[in-house]
Amino acid sequence: MSTAEQKKSVHGTIFIILAALAWSTMGSLARLMNAIGLYSLEISQIRLTVAFITVFLFLLIGKRSLFRIKLKDIWCFLGTGLCSLLMYCICYFRALETVSISLVTVLTYMAPIYIMLMSAVLFHEKITGRKLLSLLLSVGGCVLVSGILFGVNGDITGLLLAAAAGFFYALYSIFTKFAINRGYTTWTILLYTFAFSMIGCAFFADWGHIGEVIVSTPTALPLCIGFGVITCFVPYALYSCGLQEIEMSRASIINCLDVVSSTILGAVFFHEIPSWTAVCGIALVLGSIVLLSVGSDAE
Repeated sequence: MSTAEQKKSVHGTIFIILAALAWSTMGSLARLMNAIGLYSLEISQIRLTVAFITVFLFLLIGKRSLFRIKLKDIWCFLGTGLCSLLMYCICYFRALETVSISLVTVLTYMAPIYIMLMSAVLFHEKITGRKLLSLLLSVGGCVLVSGILFGVNGDITGLLLAAAAGFFYALYSIFTKFAINRGYTTWTILLYTFAFSMIGCAFFADWGHIGEVIVSTPTALPLCIGFGVITCFVPYALYSCGLQEIEMSRASIINCLDVVSSTILGAVFFHEIPSWTAVCGIALVLGSIVLLSVGSDAE
């Protein structure tokens, strides 16, 4: 690997790690949203709307040329927005109604498996021994962190929805890669991803209730804006930038750091002290990231 390629790989890895850290705040911030009376798809609608407005204003000010897309490529953005982001939100929150959050988390983080297989078929990315070992470490780590080894709660419908959420989550990387290969920048991808998913989610969200909460709660508006920027705009921007630098399969495994960071935040802010199995899981996930960060992709 040349020096330029090494730098590119390092930059991409940093982008993905920062994205995972930003995504990991979602659980903690969602609790604050719950506390003011907002739940599930209402939260999703707020995230997507704020993220779309943020990207739109950014491009409107100085990068209007990035608004342009070719009609023949619109399927890429329908894929990231509707087939991935929107469907992920719907399946994820519906699954939470009957399945424990730990099990939903683990099934969602099966996404690296889907991504590794699809990227090998669609983009001819090599499935190396190093990647497989890293994948096993990260998935095993997520299982230990979740605590589902001590019991599984939920019905078959909830389990299927949780598994589907992981699949739709994985599709974001696939459709984003197609868009990147067609010459679109991160900002164009994000604009249309958020636009399509926001419009789709609008059919499910209770706009009246969202308005009531924002009007009646002084802290609601700044909290909603911060929630959308921190848990949606920032991580998706960083993740999309990372996908331009490193392979999807590697990015998806590194992104499992989200689970580790979420656990740490829970311990710090909500006094949810992780068990010894969770600590072992954290070590496995961190080990998988270190393993991917050394050596070459050919190994």
